[in-house]
Amino acid sequence: MSLKIPLRLYKKAVSRGLRRDEEAAFGELSEDEKQEVLGCFGKKIKEALPQWIATESEYILGGYKEGMNSWIVMGRDRVDNRMTGKGGACHTQAWSIDLVAGLMGHKVVMGHDGKYTNPSPPEDAARVYISQKSDPDKNYGLATGFQGYIWDKSAIVAKADAVRVIARENIKIVTMGEGKNSQGGDIVSRGGVDIIAGNDDRDLQPMVKGDHLSAALERLAEILGESASQTYNTILSQTKLNVTLMSHTHISWPTKTLPDPLVMYKAPAVVSEHIFQAAIGTIITQINLMMWTTNYLKPWGGKYINSRWNNVN
Repeated sequence: MSLKIPLRLYKKAVSRGLRRDEEAAFGELSEDEKQEVLGCFGKKIKEALPQWIATESEYILGGYKEGMNSWIVMGRDRVDNRMTGKGGACHTQAWSIDLVAGLMGHKVVMGHDGKYTNPSPPEDAARVYISQKSDPDKNYGLATGFQGYIWDKSAIVAKADAVRVIARENIKIVTMGEGKNSQGGDIVSRGGVDIIAGNDDRDLQPMVKGDHLSAALERLAEILGESASQTYNTILSQTKLNVTLMSHTHISWPTKTLPDPLVMYKAPAVVSEHIFQAAIGTIITQINLMMWTTNYLKPWGGKYINSRWNNVN
């Protein structure tokens, strides 16, 4: 498999975003001094860094004061400014952990060093957000899907240019009802999984269950085979009569033509075969198709080929 290489880099690999006076000062450093702030081999680096506008309830690890643009912020639920989220709405039991790498994302440029900024889901480069109580679908502008929005519930959100989940052995995505949710509410129905590419749920459809689809196609093949066999037998039966009719002659008595005895002999057998093979067989085929449709193609069927909970576009 060939690797897909981006044809365009939207930001240079080295883009310090320093102010002009800082760039000038950097240029006057000796080579040894530059090595101390270039950031090579994991050393300290000199580049523009934003500052997190903290609320009174937040405790911050890392960040600007430590000379880095990676943050672990423990506080209360919010989207961006302090008036948003459940923390801004004065909710209790709405604690959060916000892990951010690249506050302000690519917008940290010249003149932004030390600039105070709120977290921003659309702009921050990468985030893992954990909240005891939140509205994640609304906060991150997600499509409704079949699962719908959740409100005032615990949530974990991961957002970046690309998200990879890797397991050396296996991965399970599980929804399960445990009786109560994190807010103490009853879980009254089973939730499912929506896989929505492009955040566009207009063509969201149920996923197909492979074993049921295989069984459905096998059974359909059997029904079609039975129908083909009935058609074949009907053709054979009709052919026998056709051959007789092609060679028949009429026996005439002085004033009346009598039926051909060969036709009289063959016709009843053909009529009987048509009734029992074609007519009744066709009815049985129609019943089988109705049962097949109900069993495999209807949501209430015992072997419905689609998932009742999981969807994809």
